[in-house]
Amino acid sequence: MSFLKTRGGAVLVLIAVIVLSTMYGVNRSLGNEVVQIERTFFTDSLVIKNVEENKKSSMDLIYVAENYPELAEKTALLRSARNALADVWDARADAKAVTAANRALSEAAETLYREMRGLELSESDAAYADKDIEKIRNATRVLKSGTEYSRTAQEFNLQVMNAFPAKYLKYVGFVEEAALF
Repeated sequence: MSFLKTRGGAVLVLIAVIVLSTMYGVNRSLGNEVVQIERTFFTDSLVIKNVEENKKSSMDLIYVAENYPELAEKTALLRSARNALADVWDARADAKAVTAANRALSEAAETLYREMRGLELSESDAAYADKDIEKIRNATRVLKSGTEYSRTAQEFNLQVMNAFPAKYLKYVGFVEEAALF
């Protein structure tokens, strides 16, 4: 206890207070900004429309792929990714979980589509697959840059989170950037 009464003890306490105050302040200010932006995620009508479109179109692509037993493995991967997106979306988990699940769905759909195009598909199945993958691509494109949420999150990440001093302080305060598709 006598150490705290010395000059060295006082300096150590001062440094600890400054570091902890900085961590707390950064987390409260930048963290609250990210939370406010991410709150708009589940209310943005274009986000809602396009996530729902990805869920529906991926299910349609699965229905077509089920006609071809050699696609069973890739179909199962897409079904799993679609169910994961549906689960986090329906639970309104958080924006980062939804964006990650949507990314996984898009990748699984593209992989399945490439496999499908390598097979001899019936004319109608090929047309449906083309239509479904195009819907997924368009919805994902809109989600990446065409929604109010995406524009706000990109602008915030670029102008605030990647500018000095927040660029460095976000690590001190354990604040992550706003989720992007």
